[in-house]
Amino acid sequence: MPDSWTYKIGSREIVVDLTRLSNDELAVLSLISFEAKKRPSGRITQREIMKSERWLGCHDTHEADINLRNPEETTLRQVRAIIRRLRIEYHVPILSDVKGYWVPETMSEVEDAMQRLEATARAQARSWQETYQELKGAFQLNLGACRAPFLERQAKLIMEDNMALEKAYTA
Repeated sequence: MPDSWTYKIGSREIVVDLTRLSNDELAVLSLISFEAKKRPSGRITQREIMKSERWLGCHDTHEADINLRNPEETTLRQVRAIIRRLRIEYHVPILSDVKGYWVPETMSEVEDAMQRLEATARAQARSWQETYQELKGAFQLNLGACRAPFLERQAKLIMEDNMALEKAYTA
């Protein structure tokens, strides 16, 4: 096996030091970067990874009880944790959408994924904010910025964002 994997997309070249990866990480990287291309969608799902690599096991922190019952059982949480490590610690350019995971071949794919990520983050932030505001109102809580500073700042950002969007549409 080679010591590194060089990935080129556009003018960017990414080199992944394979000697730093665990067997779990190597197995998942192989499935996402090579096996996914063989599928009609060009992607591989979490479930397909889980079924293919049953020995990956469970998430050490959050699923220890499952691992005690069946150490051969791979969970979706463990698959996601491995993919996150590949992305964050080793800078592997793994993209995802509702069809599964893949390594992009064009910058257009990367740009589309970034737009989807932005839209998802906005929608999630709005959802959390709605829940926060409803709980705050339902229980008549006056938490203020000191008790929930992140959510209070998010509320201001969402209002500013909404006003900017309104201006753009009316202009």
